[in-house]
Amino acid sequence: MSKLYRIGAGALVAGGLLAGAGSASAEAGALYRWESQDGSISFTDDAKRIPERHRASAQAIERSVLTDYGRYTPTDQAATDEYAKRLAERLASLRAANEEPAPAAESDRVAAGSSPAIARPIRDYRDFEDANGNRVRRYYRSESASGHAALPVDPDGPPVVTEQRRVRVPGQPITQTVVVTRQGDRVLSVVRERRSQYHTLDFGDLTELEAVATE
Repeated sequence: MSKLYRIGAGALVAGGLLAGAGSASAEAGALYRWESQDGSISFTDDAKRIPERHRASAQAIERSVLTDYGRYTPTDQAATDEYAKRLAERLASLRAANEEPAPAAESDRVAAGSSPAIARPIRDYRDFEDANGNRVRRYYRSESASGHAALPVDPDGPPVVTEQRRVRVPGQPITQTVVVTRQGDRVLSVVRERRSQYHTLDFGDLTELEAVATE
């Protein structure tokens, strides 16, 4: 089935897949192009559809396969080779890093160290604005945080897990962050950070606020 394209003032009228380019004397299956008096440009793959008054001026354009992108985009082979080389070097370094042994887990370092207990620094923080008006959070040691004494790690026990929880402060409408380190169901340490961080009304569902057993 033949197709007719007409392009004018940014509009495309009548459409389909164009097969190629050519003139009235071009080979079969070629594409024909002509320009009307109003400046619009038309294409067709059927010579019989060229208007009589434009047949003499119709142009033929040689067809090429759609995958022949080289005629549109010049290729810098040297740049392509350099990029491929740098990419290969980067992949090789990533593979080498991936094959390196992972650092020992916290429980392994503690078990092999001089102290048989999990130790976590008790830190507090303060928010302030810098000279550019950006909000900055600075951490520091403070007595306003409190912690549980760390218990020994059982080298034959389950993995040691450290998790952060949001808990309700008893008798007060505020919450605080609690970092719990446990081995299985056994709590090794509890670190309580600043208390006045979030109001309980910030939580639509109070079930998000957990209680942590510390004894």
